[in-house]
This record gives sequence, C-alpha cells and structure tokens, in this order.
Amino acid sequence: DSADGTALDALEKLYTQTENWESLKDVYRRKVELADDPDVQRQVLHILGQVYEYRLSDKERAIETYEQILVIEAGDVEAIQALDRLYGQTERWPDQLQILERAFEVSNQRSERVELRHRIGALWETKLADMPRAVEAYREVLGMAADRLVSYEPAHVDELAILLRHCLEHMQKPDGSAAWLRLSTRQL
Repeated sequence: DSADGTALDALEKLYTQTENWESLKDVYRRKVELADDPDVQRQVLHILGQVYEYRLSDKERAIETYEQILVIEAGDVEAIQALDRLYGQTERWPDQLQILERAFEVSNQRSERVELRHRIGALWETKLADMPRAVEAYREVLGMAADRLVSYEPAHVDELAILLRHCLEHMQKPDGSAAWLRLSTRQL
C-alpha cells in the first residue's frame, strides 16, 4: 500500500534525524515485510543489518539479518563480508569457516581466492586446532599460487615466499610435521 510506504518513509527520515535507532529498526523491518521485490528486501536488510551492528551494537541481530539476506541471494558479497566480520568478532569459528568457504566459492578473483584459502587455513590452525586441515588448506594455497612462482614476477615471488615460510613453520612443529608428511606423500 502506497500510504504505508509514504508513512514509513516519513518515519525513517524522522527517526534517522533524531537518531532513534530502536524505532528506526522497526521501520526497516516493516519495509522488508511490505516489499515484494527480493532486491528491495535485500537493500533494506543491508541497512537494517548496519543499524543493528553499528547503532544498536546488537551483533546477534545483525548476524540474523545478514543471514536472511543470504536466504534471498546466496552470493551476496556484502552480506558474506559482514558475516565474516561478525562471526570473527563473536568468535563463532565454525560459522566463520563456513562463510569463508562460501566467499571462496563466489569469488572469481584469483588473488582474493588465494587470500580466502589462506585465511581458512589459519582458522583451522589457530581457532579450530585442526592441523591436518590447516596444512591441507595451505597446500591448496601453494597449488593455486604455483604458476606465479614460474612467472618470476617479483610481487608474486614475495607472496609465495611468505606462504612457503608459513608452511615450513608447520613442518617444524611436532604436531604439524606428521600431518604435513602424510599429506605430502599422499599426493606424490
């Protein structure tokens, strides 16, 4: 109904000007309910997620809101990035791992995919304490970056050297070396 939309727009403007975030969130929730277009729903949910996160400091409701966006559009990059950030802040490591995997799946930029796979390895290593999976993720990073080594481009060689150093550090750890050797010999 256009009268509802007009009234909601007026309330949105008023509550924004007066910084009445509690009431503003209700306006956005109502706008989502009234929207027939999924793109409009996503747009309003993004704003609502920001209100929850930045104005109301309600990380859990922000997470729920961004998750709702992914139900509408599974590859929404902004929602994925917001969930990555929020899962990290709330120390929801398994959820962060899943959202990083989703980010990896939807990314079509090679450098971003390498960075995401590296972050997945670091998460397995430092937060989930699963060294074999961490090493496997790091090996994938090296596999994705292997042709960069052949190209001899200085920027890529430096990046690869950092990754190799990181993997070698794991080989020297008693709990990581067996996993590394097992993974290495399996692919020979």
